[in-house]
Amino acid sequence: MTNFVGDHPCKLDGKSRILFPAALKKQMEGDNDRFVVKKDLFENCLVLYTLQEWERQNQQIRQKINTFNKEHNAFLRGFYRGTAEVILDSSSRLLIPKRLLD
Repeated sequence: MTNFVGDHPCKLDGKSRILFPAALKKQMEGDNDRFVVKKDLFENCLVLYTLQEWERQNQQIRQKINTFNKEHNAFLRGFYRGTAEVILDSSSRLLIPKRLLD
């Protein structure tokens, strides 16, 4: 399981892609190329998770949530809003959906 550490400012190219930071690539275990990118709830930034880490966190949250509780459902909507699965291309770039850039 890979947990990324640190802030890594990235610049978008003309097609809304970022070059995957080499420092993060060094932190990765195995052959991962699928990620979840999410708008941070509190700061103006994006947070990147490996797909495996996202699924692990998602499972932990779902174990603690009562889906019949209005407040819990509101939390889940907020948590999932502003997320997208992205795939690392052959040039080590991630295409960031435009809706996450607003």
